[in-house]
Amino acid sequence: KQYFSPQQLDEDRKALPHHSDIHKHAWQRHFNERSILFYLFLTNWIKHVCQRMDGSVTSIRWSVLPGWSAFLKALALDMKRQPSVASWSDAMVHCLGALLVNDYLLSGFMKIVFSCTNVYDQPA
Repeated sequence: KQYFSPQQLDEDRKALPHHSDIHKHAWQRHFNERSILFYLFLTNWIKHVCQRMDGSVTSIRWSVLPGWSAFLKALALDMKRQPSVASWSDAMVHCLGALLVNDYLLSGFMKIVFSCTNVYDQPA
């Protein structure tokens, strides 16, 4: 069976459900809801930028990248919105780790982590 023949691709395209305009923008809704999609995209975007710079991460001027400040603001708000650090999703934690290639973010992230941590809450 040829998976990428023109006939097979036409058959596969016809088998897909027809989407209305509402469904065409479903990915934007998921992105705006800060679902796992948002964090995975941001993590992979950071990795892509680092790979394109051939490992010279310290020379990247992150602030001039389109969307950088919007992503940071959204992530910081999500971090503050959670009642404790223990409630952060794994995708969010991995995203934070990827963001730490920018050393300047460490102190800001630590302030948020400390503000979300309660000394009397064992899981946090």
